[in-house]
This record gives sequence, structure tokens and C-alpha cells, in this order.
Amino acid sequence: MGGNNSQPEVAEDDEDDEMPIRRVKSMSTDRVRRRDLGKAKSDGLTLVGHNGTGPNTDSEDSSSDEDGVPVMKTPSGYYNGSAQAADKGAINCEDMATRMEMSVNDSSLVVVTVGLPARGKSFISRKVEGFMKWQCLRTRTFNVGHYRRNSAAENNARSDFYDSKNKEAETARTEAAMCALDDLLLFLDQGGDVGIFDATNSTETRRQMIVDRVKAKEKGYRVVFLEVLCTDPEVVETNMRNKVMNSPDFAGIPVEEAMEDFRKRCKLYEESYQTIENDMHSYIKLYNMSNKVLANRIYGSIAKSLMPYVMALHIGTRPIWLVRSGEIQHYGGVEASLSANGLQYAQRLAPLFSDYLKQ
Repeated sequence: MGGNNSQPEVAEDDEDDEMPIRRVKSMSTDRVRRRDLGKAKSDGLTLVGHNGTGPNTDSEDSSSDEDGVPVMKTPSGYYNGSAQAADKGAINCEDMATRMEMSVNDSSLVVVTVGLPARGKSFISRKVEGFMKWQCLRTRTFNVGHYRRNSAAENNARSDFYDSKNKEAETARTEAAMCALDDLLLFLDQGGDVGIFDATNSTETRRQMIVDRVKAKEKGYRVVFLEVLCTDPEVVETNMRNKVMNSPDFAGIPVEEAMEDFRKRCKLYEESYQTIENDMHSYIKLYNMSNKVLANRIYGSIAKSLMPYVMALHIGTRPIWLVRSGEIQHYGGVEASLSANGLQYAQRLAPLFSDYLKQ
């Protein structure tokens, strides 16, 4: 553009005649900043600088640009982000304080399963136990069903035993659960790292009871709930049939009779089941074997290692191939090539995998 016109040069993008796009080709960054800050001042806004304080619009921090428009000086570092720690108000908020406490004090962990019968809780508990042991963490699973079967309660395997209206049975179920939890806490007291509390734990009352009992130990043990949700009727039916054919609860009972009784048990649980909604708890929710995963307040290295593991859980079988590397030429400190034997080995190995994958 000619003359002394101070307007910025613009380019017209005429690819769309109905809505042309105007691009500013040159405008100094300082000018843009002064314009934005001047608008903020005119709107009565206080801008926050890198040190967490806002400049006073009536102070000497204000000035005018070449057009006489009052603007505010850019606080040092404002557009570059902050390298300082968060303000005390943010650090001391309840959620952040909980996170810092649970991250720093990564003591023993109590993993509590939650879910209706035949949803795969015990299967996942065994998988998690194996994973934690693989990390060299002393881990043990405490199955409440085992404690119930060893109790003196009569008919503790029939569906009537799980009716919430049966107060005597409810007391017996609670006693079995607390006995298992006490053994779990004893295991942690004796040096255990992870205790898995395998049960339905289907109500908020039961879950809060567990949290309170763990906190009462005053050992800093952490509780993470692992809720297993399954809405696929075919999967649930398969799980139920597998359970009645293998569980001691149904030993000696014809399969179809056992299935009918087990369906009644599941129905009774469904009537009183409460999914986890209390966000004060630490929990992971698995929907249909990790098709969807929801996590809340998962802090600390042990709990965080649990999260990606349960996301990778599956019920299929997959081969694991342990293959030695091919022979290489003499290694002299640089990347080595395959020897003649190593190359022949690789050439024979590749078709083996190709043929397997085609099957």
C-alpha cells in the first residue's frame, strides 16, 4: 500500500465469494498486546501477571499508544505462562490436598471389588493379584464367599439367604465380610502391600463401612473400589452357568435347578444394588470388560499402575511367542548385522508366523 497510511496490510482470500477471509499480514506483537490490554482496561478488567497479582488500572502501569488510546503495560511474562508454583489457595483446596497426601504417602492398598454376581469380580481379582505379584508386591485376595461358606449360618448358599428382608442372614453376611476384612488388614499389618477384598459390596452403606474400618487402623492404608459392570445378557448368562457348574454353593445340585436359584439370588441383589456415585471415594469402573473405563481419585504409584492394567483385561486366549534372536556377526560396539546362519533363521521363522496368522 502506498503513502503514509498506517493501516496494516491485509490479503483477501477470494476462494469463497460469499464469506471472504481477511488475513492480517503485519501487525506488531506489542501493538496487539497493547490493544488487548487497553480493551481490558476500558472494560474494567484486572489482568493477572505471572506473579499472581493484578496491576492497578489507576497506577503508573497505564500508558497511551501512538493513537492516544489508554492502555496498560504488559505484565512481565504474562504471555509466556507461569513458571511459579500455584498459589496457596489452590494448593490448600480439599481435592488437591487429598491428591498430594495420597501421592506422597503411597502406603499399602486395599482393592475392593463392587458388582452384581456373575459379572467377573473374582476373575478380575485373580488377574489383579497376579499382576501385583508380578510387580513384586506382596498381594493376597480375600474372598468373602469363602468366609460365608465356612460360617455357621444355615442355608447360606440358597437365594433366600440374600434377601435384604432376611435380617438374620444379613447379619451373618456382614459378619463374614468383616471377618474377611480384618484378615486382610492383618495381612497388611504384617507387611503386605496389596489386599484384594473380593465381594459384591453392593451398597453405599457397606462401602462406607469398609472405608471407616480401614481408616480406623490409622496406618494410612488406601482404599480403591473396582466396580465391574456388565450389561451384555449373553455374557452374564455364560458367567452364571460357569459359576453354578464350579462353585461349591451348587455342588450336587442339577444345573438347571442351580441356575434358577442363582437367577433369584441375582434378582435380589439387583433390587438393592447401588452403583458408586460418591466421588469422595477412589474408584475405577469397568463397563463390559473395559469397553468403557471411568476413574476417580486414582493417586499413588500402586493405584496408578492398576488403571492401565484393568483397561487391558480380556477374556480371550492369546499365544505368547518366546523367540530367540538370530545369530549376529561379531559385535564390536556398533549395530551388528545377522550372520549367514542368522539370516537363514529369520527367513525360516517369518513363514511360520505368517502361516499361523492365516489360520
